[in-house]
Amino acid sequence: MKKEKLPRVTRIKIDMNDPSTFPKSTMNREFIDATTEEDIAKQIIEDDLEAQRDALLFKKRNEKNRSI
Repeated sequence: MKKEKLPRVTRIKIDMNDPSTFPKSTMNREFIDATTEEDIAKQIIEDDLEAQRDALLFKKRNEKNRSI
């Protein structure tokens, strides 16, 4: 059995009264701003289809286990 690697943890210290000590975001704001409503609608459809597929696979696996 392959051992799963855990994500690396980096400790930081912040002062809640000093916003300059807050961690800086690494997200790409230009990419996010360029996302259109059409892109979001496509992603919603893909997510729904993936959820349906996962539910069917779960159902099939459970039906097999019950028949044993």
